[in-house]
Amino acid sequence: MLRHISGVVILLLCALSVLAQCTCHKIEKGETTHWGGNQLIVQDEGKPYQRLRGIVLDSNGDPMSGALVEVWDKPEYLLSAGSRFYEERAKQQRLKACRTANDGKFCFHVKPGKYELRSSVGSG
Repeated sequence: MLRHISGVVILLLCALSVLAQCTCHKIEKGETTHWGGNQLIVQDEGKPYQRLRGIVLDSNGDPMSGALVEVWDKPEYLLSAGSRFYEERAKQQRLKACRTANDGKFCFHVKPGKYELRSSVGSG
């Protein structure tokens, strides 16, 4: 019986350590994408994910603390070269958002589908 209980405790500790690996902080009310940078990177992954996670890095490759990371619906406008770029972007809704911790990590649980994942900080 003691061995069974210790096994459950070990499993719970492992589960908690996995959850602790991604510490996204709440954002301020009304905060949204910080536009103004001179770089727009569009990458089409082409396959569904149930979890979006990663690390935001600065230009030196160091983890970026305090970056705003957002998940938006209707990402199709990103791949169109038409003049409706800003009009279509305005129709989007933000589904999730967080601010990265000191380790630059973020994570979101989402239903399989098409999303735009944005990261921004300050005016970049």
